[in-house]
Amino acid sequence: MEELKILKEKLSKNNHSCVIGNGKEILYTSEEKGIKPLLDFYNNYADKGPVYIADKIIGKGAAFLIILLSAEGLYTPVVSESALDLLKKNSVHVEYDKCVSYIKNRTGDGRCPIEAAVLNEEDSLEALKKILNKLKELTTEEIS
Repeated sequence: MEELKILKEKLSKNNHSCVIGNGKEILYTSEEKGIKPLLDFYNNYADKGPVYIADKIIGKGAAFLIILLSAEGLYTPVVSESALDLLKKNSVHVEYDKCVSYIKNRTGDGRCPIEAAVLNEEDSLEALKKILNKLKELTTEEIS
């Protein structure tokens, strides 16, 4: 998929964690970690129509956002099994380098808390609520 080739190059040659385009132009780039770039794009630019996404790591939480963004294609170096299944069920074209059983948390000693929060979810809007609740909870923990 030609649209993903450009995004993949931009992701790997720059220090971006996420690159989003519409096939004609780059709409968004971010260096932030985790789900924040996809959530930011969803909150601020979701009306951009069908998009193509390159993101460094995709877990099931990110997969739900990708579906909500009406993404037609995704490239990622790392995708979890649950994310890949969800994306395929929703007809998102996915290119990846490595599929893992789950995405690890930042300390590497367990599952990513966002992926864990939506693991048994099937509805994208319900998943979004769970993602936002988990982020709020994690932010509160960081402040304490």
